[in-house]
Amino acid sequence: MNDPHQHRTDPIDSGAGAADATRSVESIPQAEVHTDRSELLEVLRQRPSKSWVLTLICLLIAVALFWSGLRQRSTSITVQFEQGHGIKPGDRLQHRGIEVGEVTAVTLDDNLSQVDVEIELETAAAGLARQGSRFWIERPRISLARVSGLETVVGAKFIGVVPGPQTAARTTRFKGEETPPTLREAASTEPLEILIRFSNGHGLTTGDVVKFRGIVVGEIVDIALNERLDGIDVQVRLAASGRLLARAGTRFWIERPRVQLTGISGLDTLTGGQHIATAAGPDEAPAQVLFDGLDEPPGMLDQRPGGLEFVIYSQDREGINRGAPLTHRGLQIGHIVAVGLSADAAQIETRLYVDPAYRSLIRQNSVFWSVGGIDASFGFGGLQISSDTLATIAVGGIAMGTPDPPGGQATLGAKFTLSEEPNGWRQWTPRIPIGTSLLPHDTMLPQPVRVALIWQQRFLGLAQSTQATGWGLRLADQRLIAPANVMVPPTAAIGGVAELQFDGTKLATTAKRVGVVDGLAVLSLPDAGPGGWPVERIRKMTAPEDCLIVFGGLDATRSLPATRLTIKDGRLSIDDSFSLPIDAHGASVVAVRDGLLVGMIAMQVGRPALLNVTPTEAKVTR
Repeated sequence: MNDPHQHRTDPIDSGAGAADATRSVESIPQAEVHTDRSELLEVLRQRPSKSWVLTLICLLIAVALFWSGLRQRSTSITVQFEQGHGIKPGDRLQHRGIEVGEVTAVTLDDNLSQVDVEIELETAAAGLARQGSRFWIERPRISLARVSGLETVVGAKFIGVVPGPQTAARTTRFKGEETPPTLREAASTEPLEILIRFSNGHGLTTGDVVKFRGIVVGEIVDIALNERLDGIDVQVRLAASGRLLARAGTRFWIERPRVQLTGISGLDTLTGGQHIATAAGPDEAPAQVLFDGLDEPPGMLDQRPGGLEFVIYSQDREGINRGAPLTHRGLQIGHIVAVGLSADAAQIETRLYVDPAYRSLIRQNSVFWSVGGIDASFGFGGLQISSDTLATIAVGGIAMGTPDPPGGQATLGAKFTLSEEPNGWRQWTPRIPIGTSLLPHDTMLPQPVRVALIWQQRFLGLAQSTQATGWGLRLADQRLIAPANVMVPPTAAIGGVAELQFDGTKLATTAKRVGVVDGLAVLSLPDAGPGGWPVERIRKMTAPEDCLIVFGGLDATRSLPATRLTIKDGRLSIDDSFSLPIDAHGASVVAVRDGLLVGMIAMQVGRPALLNVTPTEAKVTR
């Protein structure tokens, strides 16, 4: 039988098979054995394998990815709070309404007195890890001052943050704040902190604001008892707009509701919450960061430079209190600064202050008497009740008068004796110039009078009455000056006639009766009576200088600084940004340096224009 596994040898094909076998053996790579390591390395260098190149490239890619991961790894910071307020791992860190980090751990510190919150910052928010960044736990807060955090009522609590200055050094540990900051200024703004010492806190809390002229300029960041336990220290952070308040002479007080006999104040804090109010110190005062707060607001007891202080002695207090008014003919001109016993306790010493505008009223022969309560008398004419003002009814006050002729002006610290109310003091009429402290001593302000020009004109064939009003000024030479549109009848006036009313007088006038120079009208008055502004106290202003605008009396004055005046082609004009009420039309303009009349105001399309006063050159132009 034939074996199937037995190969048959063909003698004819034996040579070809041998040759194929020989070629197959030669195609198989033969291993080489090298006993010397240096010889092996030389072989690898001469004949590198492609697998080695691929391995090296993969290694370089792995190193690059590892290094990139290290650089992009998020920053971890720790914020320490006094209270945790329910914050937990997984809660978010938010800035400007977007999530910039996550709370990873909440633990107590080693003293068990603080809460350490670890936060992992996202890569884009790594810049928050710098000094000056402020963190707080956002939660619902409802107070009189503000309402915040209401979104956390239904949602999770979160941590808020305000970045520190961009130039600040990096840090990873922060002190958290208990309340969200009221002032969130640009990160480049360096905060300024000051310390104010008060005797009583009156309910102030961290987060309450500091206001100047009704706007927020700072916030309270910390409140603590002082070391002697006799007051509180309030740490305040001032905004950029309030940094100039940190100077000597600045006063701080706690604004709160006050109901006193002299008045009611601070009612806005019933709805807006208590706050610290401030009054700025002098411009040239040096910087200061430590202040003693006032127990009471300065208010009406504020004393401006240029006023006059003097003393009145009496045998009894007469019901007079600090803050009570000093009046002249029923008008308050000052107030009582202090009331107490004299140094020898023999009498009552009352110190008074008079406002700068009225200091010239205090003469060496002036008489002072107590006023207060209600004076009632009964006679044949019936019951007569008289009183001065509501303030004097409640807290008393002092009235004064000066008989004819007035004596020399009183000086600082002058001493007077409180007298009984003199009979007939209302008939005392000494002519004493009063004015602002900006003007030279004993300089009297102009007394503008209201002027109305009334005329008839036709509209759709029907006659109707029209008028223009403003201020004018009577001159001592029996003339009246005012802007032309309140003195000259317009061309539309029927018959060219108008009625001029001023100072209780009616006068028919026409355009021919009025002289006009550069928009200023001058009219001669028949039998105007004595008085009026002296013509010699008028001059022309040729260059910008500080002035006062007077319309309606001493209380209605405005400063016109030289910086608001410009000169062009020999004419002075007022800066467009300077505003005045429409009622200032015809107001008098007085130079500060000498108190002379230098112009009048004309309101033109809502803007003030300056009219030069040169009445001696007035001429008829119509």
